[in-house]
Amino acid sequence: MRRSHRAELLNAAVSGTAIGLSLFVAILLFTLTRREILALSSSYERHLRAEAEQRQQLSESRESFQSTLNSLGEAVISTDRLGRISYINPVAQQLTGWDYSEARGQAFDAVMHLSDERTQGPVENPIETVTGDKNVVSLSSVVLTNRGGTVHPIELTGAPILDRRGQVLGVTVVFRDVAQRRQTEQTLRSSERLTMAGRLSATIAHEIRNPLDTVSNLVYLLQHESPSATQAQYLSLASEELTRIAQITSQLLTFHRESRSPVAVNLNEVLESVLVLFAPQIKQNRVQIDKRFEATKNVRGFPGELRQVFSNLVGNAVEATPPGGNLVLHTRVSSLASNPAVKGVRVTVLDNGSGIPAGVRKNLFAPFYTTKGEKGTGLGLWISRSIVEKHEGTIHFSSRVSNGNSGTAFSVFLPFVQKQRLMDAKSAEMGGQ
Repeated sequence: MRRSHRAELLNAAVSGTAIGLSLFVAILLFTLTRREILALSSSYERHLRAEAEQRQQLSESRESFQSTLNSLGEAVISTDRLGRISYINPVAQQLTGWDYSEARGQAFDAVMHLSDERTQGPVENPIETVTGDKNVVSLSSVVLTNRGGTVHPIELTGAPILDRRGQVLGVTVVFRDVAQRRQTEQTLRSSERLTMAGRLSATIAHEIRNPLDTVSNLVYLLQHESPSATQAQYLSLASEELTRIAQITSQLLTFHRESRSPVAVNLNEVLESVLVLFAPQIKQNRVQIDKRFEATKNVRGFPGELRQVFSNLVGNAVEATPPGGNLVLHTRVSSLASNPAVKGVRVTVLDNGSGIPAGVRKNLFAPFYTTKGEKGTGLGLWISRSIVEKHEGTIHFSSRVSNGNSGTAFSVFLPFVQKQRLMDAKSAEMGGQ
């Protein structure tokens, strides 16, 4: 019995020890496994956070890059290696007439209809050239015909998009409309020619003054040699024409010369000199001139520049006035509309021509905008406004387009006294020469 009881106790002790060891091992394994699981979980979470941050950075980088492309002043198109468009920025959309959603996935040559500007023939697809050579390609003298049929002269550059192994992934094409630049260059060339013509005319005017004086003296002597009535009439007409030529040559010389500082300017005399220059056109068109010179006080400024302003206004008015029409030149003492304390002279040039259409008025003072075709540079009114503003004045216009009651009035206000800005502006000009 004792042996049996002792065996039972030993079995119980062994069983308890085994169970305890099993529990200990289980707890130990659970602890180790849990630690490993927590470590793996933490590592996985860090990996997920890193991937999320990378995706966020990539997304921000992509958005920043796209914003940069969208804000460029030049047109940009990107394609894959097969020439299908993957990106087109707003400038390119405007020039081609294709929206982003419509252009995406289209073949490059389906959106960009290019032709040679000189021969009007087709040009080689730049995507194929870049993909084949893996080099940058530049094209000039190329025209783009957009979706609406409008033609734009452009300059184009295509560059390959390469991976790390040097394989072509796609092509980026950058192009720009060069019409405005060409117009600017043409205008500058015209301005240079006008400047040279002005200098030449001043030289000619100077050179012919001496022979004119001689001829005038001879006519004077002949008039006092008791000529016949017919001869006296001819000599009188010759004297009048010589006087007019002398006035024109004097005005040409006055146009060319310019003082280095503001001087007293009589605007009535400026307008009279402008009328002398346009006398042939005025006579030919039978334009009636109504001079209402009420202002007698001088303003301060640069006579040549102010003569340029009113030559432009009077010249435009004479062209707009129909044969037998009326042109009113009115000067009076006035004040600045925005500040009545500023006094000066207001000059109004009023014609009864056809008026300025509503669609033209908003662009009238814009540079390079002209309704005269090849005859105009589009700089006259723009320069005139700059000159008036430099003299701290204002220039405005009103126009009416209606049957039997049309016309245009330009109003120029010039103050009696300017601030130092006028002198500074002229000093800066002289320093830049």
